[in-house]
Amino acid sequence: MPLLLFAGVGLCFVEPARLVPGEAPSVADFSGGMLLLVFAFTGFETATVPTGEVRDPRRTLPFAILAALAVIVPLYVLVQVVSIGTLPGLAGSSRPLADAAGAFAGTLGASVVVVGALVSIAGTLNGLVLAAPRLLFAMAGDGELPRLFSRTHPRHHTPHVAILLTGTAMLVLTLSGSFLSAVAISTLTRLLAYAATCAAVPVLRRREDVTPALFRAPGGVATVAVALLVIAWLLAQGSARELRDVGLAMLAGFVLLWWGRRRGAAARNAVAVAGAGAGRDEAR
Repeated sequence: MPLLLFAGVGLCFVEPARLVPGEAPSVADFSGGMLLLVFAFTGFETATVPTGEVRDPRRTLPFAILAALAVIVPLYVLVQVVSIGTLPGLAGSSRPLADAAGAFAGTLGASVVVVGALVSIAGTLNGLVLAAPRLLFAMAGDGELPRLFSRTHPRHHTPHVAILLTGTAMLVLTLSGSFLSAVAISTLTRLLAYAATCAAVPVLRRREDVTPALFRAPGGVATVAVALLVIAWLLAQGSARELRDVGLAMLAGFVLLWWGRRRGAAARNAVAVAGAGAGRDEAR
């Protein structure tokens, strides 16, 4: 609602003379800006994580994701237009939306934006704390991570171990780095997940041993090719430190994956041996 008010009211105060093309940014600045811009549009995929707790996800989730993007894209464009058209020196502002709202709506307008930002941050954190542990929980249930992460609370029936681990990791990463570095690492990680999803589309379309698709992505291979090229370009914009941190996180993930699969294989072997022993006893 604060963003809608910002865009709706702010359009009445836009000075058209400010909406003129400026100097073209350098390739490095443009690429770095695009990497940050992607972060603003990420998160839509999180809606697919807690599908086991969503009513009729086959029908609602595809519509929800596409509808969300259809609303967010024009809203973000309007927010940018209002910011440029009402705030001189936008690039030098450390809180551009609040400053722009203060320019055309006074202290009250700036306060509404600040409160809206706090509510938005709280909502984002709640969504992450809901969805992120479910990834660990689901992977542990499939034997891809240690079974410890699949434990549920005896009273609340929530994956409490995965929630505590995820929350602790989020807190440590938040306190140990800057906002921009966290944004870059988050974006790079998501881009890798997007790339894996895109690459899986043509593979799954050719396979006959998979469940029929409930939603068919338009464009097919052409869309996948363009998306992978854009993702590769964006990944190349990450700094050496950011790419190193993402690589270390992936390495830790592969270690956990190896450990989980090894423990899962050992458990299955133990069950098989016990079953075979029971069969011999019955035969005797």
